[in-house]
Amino acid sequence: MLITCYNPDIHAIDGEFVRRLRDYLGWTQARFAKVHGISTVLVSMIETNQKEVSKKMLQKMADKLKIHIEVKFTPEY
Repeated sequence: MLITCYNPDIHAIDGEFVRRLRDYLGWTQARFAKVHGISTVLVSMIETNQKEVSKKMLQKMADKLKIHIEVKFTPEY
């Protein structure tokens, strides 16, 4: 499966993308947290953009989910 994320910020992925991914999988925050070895509080913080998701963390998530996430960064004008 290929999931594409467009984001102008080269350092982090928007929390809304993570929430939509979790919703697509039909998972609760608790299940998502358990699979990724993080707390539900952290999942909530990520989804509400209180905590950034680095490209490295996103890659770890993709590896665990056995999916390919293509991140396209759009230039700021």
